[in-house]
Amino acid sequence: MESPLNNYQIFFVKVNQLKPIEGFISTRADDLYKEISRSGIWTTPLVIDNQHGLIMDGHHRHQVAMRLGLIYVPVVAWNYNQVDVWSLRDTEEVTVKRILQNYKDGIIYPNKTAKHGFPFSIESNLEINIDELK
Repeated sequence: MESPLNNYQIFFVKVNQLKPIEGFISTRADDLYKEISRSGIWTTPLVIDNQHGLIMDGHHRHQVAMRLGLIYVPVVAWNYNQVDVWSLRDTEEVTVKRILQNYKDGIIYPNKTAKHGFPFSIESNLEINIDELK
């Protein structure tokens, strides 16, 4: 029997509706921007929470989408009760409750702080022309 978790759907969401929960590394965003601009192809969906549009994975791709002037990006949506969360920094507490409170208070974690464990990996095999996302 096939698990329903293996049948995730990719949606297209407006870039300006997505909400970062942490910062990003400028040089990583620059490199990714160059790579996507050069190829003209978007290959990896962002992962967001399905209640608030919080970015769980893909903060650098979100920055690239904004720099490219994209209107839409492909996403996979999860509910926070489906994922594990933890901190990659000893000095920062990362829990679902804290993530949601930070969102309400307008607080963003430093880059590479919040880690999300998904029930299975999201494959990066899309080939969407970035012009179709504008």
